Amino acid sequence: MESSEPIDRPGRVELQALRLMMQPLPPGTFDIRRSDRSRSRILWLCSTPFVPRTWLRRVLFQPPRRVFPTIVLELADKSSGALLSGSVQLPIAPSFAEEA
Repeated sequence: MESSEPIDRPGRVELQALRLMMQPLPPGTFDIRRSDRSRSRILWLCSTPFVPRTWLRRVLFQPPRRVFPTIVLELADKSSGALLSGSVQLPIAPSFAEEA
C-alpha cells in the first residue's frame, strides 16, 4: 500500500490489522509487515504462500452463493475511538496472467 502521506500515524490513526476473508483461512496470512521511514509505504507479506480461491456460502432456503476472497484493512482512530475499515476483492488470478 502506498500513500502521499503517512498511513500509520502512531497516537492518531494506527493500523490494527490486515485480514484475509477466505474459507478455509490459510495459516500465516499477512503476519510480516515492513514500512519505510515516513510510513507512507507499507508492505504486508505472508510467511506461508496461499492461493486465492472462491467458496460456496450456503444459507437455509436459498441457493448457494459463490464468495470471492477479500482483503480487509482496519485502522483505529485514537481521538474518537472509532474503528475504520475498508475492503477490496482479491482477484483469483493476477491480471497479467490473462495477457499470456
